Amino acid sequence: MPFDIKYNAEKKYIHVYARGEIDLPSVKRYIQDVVPIIKETGSACILIDGREAKILLSAMDIFAIPRAEAAEPALSETRRALLTKPGVNGSDLFEMASQSLKQKVRSFIDFDEAINWLFSDTDRPVFPAENTD
Repeated sequence: MPFDIKYNAEKKYIHVYARGEIDLPSVKRYIQDVVPIIKETGSACILIDGREAKILLSAMDIFAIPRAEAAEPALSETRRALLTKPGVNGSDLFEMASQSLKQKVRSFIDFDEAINWLFSDTDRPVFPAENTD
């Protein structure tokens, strides 16, 4: 399985480690696997660490992923930071395609920048489990 999904209870975010070859079927499996974790934890923040992944996605695949995520309301409402190696093709296209569907997604090459954005208050979604009103 190219995705290892862990919940960081201390910082309250889902950390997804992508390793090996990433293709569209593996991304669809990740979507199926992460949604129950979102619902169970109430986490609205996901860090997808793809620095060790080999991306085998075409441009059409990259455009299909945000649509597949949009079909899962729990996932489409999260804030997602995509961490990649410098020069990885497709991360900007994924960010743009996701944002065109009003999803809060950004790509980064620096871990600290990704975490800082993930937890910034700007446009941060709040799930009922986090709501303190």
